[in-house]
Amino acid sequence: MFKKVVLDNFKSFGHLDLDLTGSKDSPHDYVAIFGRNGSGKTNLIQAFQFLLDSTKTLSYANRKKDHFMGSLRLDEGFDDYSQRTMELFSKAARILDERSMEEIISMGTSRLVDESRMLGAQGNMRLEFTFLLNGADATYTMEFGNRERIIHEKLDYLMGKRRGNLFTVSREEDGRISTKFHKSFFREKEGERSLKEDLANDWGTHTLLSIIRCDRERMERELCPEIVNIMGYLDDVRICLRGRRGITFDLESGVIGSERKKELEGYESAISKFFCRVYPDIRNVHYEMDEDGDIIRYQLYFEKRVNGEFQDVKSSYESLGTRNLLRLLPYFMEHSRGKTVLIDEIDTGIHVELMYLILEDILEFGTGQLVMTTHNTRLLLKLDPKKAYVINQHYKDVKKIVPISSLARTQKNNNNEERYLNGVFGDIPHITLIDMEEIAGTFDEYVGDP
Repeated sequence: MFKKVVLDNFKSFGHLDLDLTGSKDSPHDYVAIFGRNGSGKTNLIQAFQFLLDSTKTLSYANRKKDHFMGSLRLDEGFDDYSQRTMELFSKAARILDERSMEEIISMGTSRLVDESRMLGAQGNMRLEFTFLLNGADATYTMEFGNRERIIHEKLDYLMGKRRGNLFTVSREEDGRISTKFHKSFFREKEGERSLKEDLANDWGTHTLLSIIRCDRERMERELCPEIVNIMGYLDDVRICLRGRRGITFDLESGVIGSERKKELEGYESAISKFFCRVYPDIRNVHYEMDEDGDIIRYQLYFEKRVNGEFQDVKSSYESLGTRNLLRLLPYFMEHSRGKTVLIDEIDTGIHVELMYLILEDILEFGTGQLVMTTHNTRLLLKLDPKKAYVINQHYKDVKKIVPISSLARTQKNNNNEERYLNGVFGDIPHITLIDMEEIAGTFDEYVGDP
């Protein structure tokens, strides 16, 4: 579970020191982050995504990127031309976005930093993450210089019975790479020699964690179990961000290999149980499958009441909120398995009361950590004030993300939604008078009266 995040010159954060712990320095099991549009909620989740991406740059650079295109074949199964065309363009756009993102990641840290450095920032970009693993704190730090290359990387964790430094790698002023490894970091001398050779060739463009991750078999054979555990934890973190690929195949429709049929059937059962309990007008959810050799084309249908009768409705005809819930379901399942899950704008298109009820169950029974951003102020009536955070703009545009309990005294009988909307916790939308007639007139000055 994540405990602390420190950011310097990342996206819209000149400096951010975010504490995700409660009493006795224990990490919160959930955190909900509120803020107006443009306040930096998405940028915060992107910092965690940056962490994960930075460990994959070398792996992506070394693999071919041709495995997405088969999913376009799903459109052969649509019986309506306009729907087929719409889905084709939508699927193609998503595939291109995914391939573009993999291309960016494969270029190394310089491209990632170029996409993430705060505009106009003069100093280095720095990210530091502290997370709890097997009862001990791990702190990982990355720092990037003006040429967008990594210049400092450090990982502290428990070694034996004492917390210490697993490794530190830095770029000296003369360009040399300085390395320091804990005496127990390598299981064998050959592992130390080969890793230092890789550092000489790739570090700067790629992080040490990315170099290590690129050869998992070698990592598990040559390196200490602590680094294996840390890499395993990071691999298990799940992040839901717009424009990024989900954690499984498209649950609505697509093409998969026949070896994944059991997985598809498993999702079918889980989706049906979830939506039959969420929506009273749905009595079943199922896939129509077309098996062709070693591939399966599939399309999801909701069996729901329409005009007094139950009919099969394609998932693509469902509302934005329903389709968003479908996208979120695998993340909710991962949270229930004890994984760390981060979701940006969890409430998009979903009814306020419905999201309130769903999260009530998820937070009660889940065993992982859930960090989410939201506009759903209704949740403030339910959430622990120590775990409901707001983004506040302070002097000289310094942003702070803090729990509402630190901004004002909160008691059980307080209506925290009302207090938030009344500005007690700061950071609510404020606008001056919007005169649409004047605004439309500005346009008409250029093009004439419509």
